[in-house]
Amino acid sequence: MTYPTEKKYPITQDYGITETTKLRGEEIYSFFDKKHPGIDIALPIGTPVYASLGGIVVSIEYHRGMGKVLRIRTGNLLHIYGHLDSFNKDFGDIVEEGELIARSGDTVSWTAPHLHFEIRDLSVWEVQERPFKPEFKDGLPVQYKKEFEYVCNHNEAIIDLAIKYYGREEGKNQLLENNSFLRDIHSHKPLEIGTKVLII
Repeated sequence: MTYPTEKKYPITQDYGITETTKLRGEEIYSFFDKKHPGIDIALPIGTPVYASLGGIVVSIEYHRGMGKVLRIRTGNLLHIYGHLDSFNKDFGDIVEEGELIARSGDTVSWTAPHLHFEIRDLSVWEVQERPFKPEFKDGLPVQYKKEFEYVCNHNEAIIDLAIKYYGREEGKNQLLENNSFLRDIHSHKPLEIGTKVLII
């Protein structure tokens, strides 16, 4: 997993319990047990941002806490790039590790301009337990799994899972290929709670 910028800019807030979370944990980080779920890297606005891992762009959105955000899925790992200025990729794009994906910004930033980088293990059930400390070293994180099982827990249809995990509606083809039992279910019909779907 590579650093998301060409050079190693300073980390202004680390993962976990920090001075900022001690001061504003209830306000900002209560969902993550008052922990900072990623790292903040001080960047001038417009700095190129690169994919730390190869994968599929599954989300490009405006987030009320992180501004412009791009998310990439690599197996069970979701890496998140927040406070961006502009995007170089689109939904469903396949990206390689080290490929240019965006430029940094200051959208909904609580401090000076920075990149919020976060990585989560989607195979962990509790959402607040999914983030883990990024380690930028050769190879994939130890948490990586090529495939994992998702258990439906609310009114999700095949089409919803296609967008969630593959970035596009066309991702339903991948879901059907890996889960033959879904082929007889309408793509917009909510799946039963507890339905287990293999994600690759």
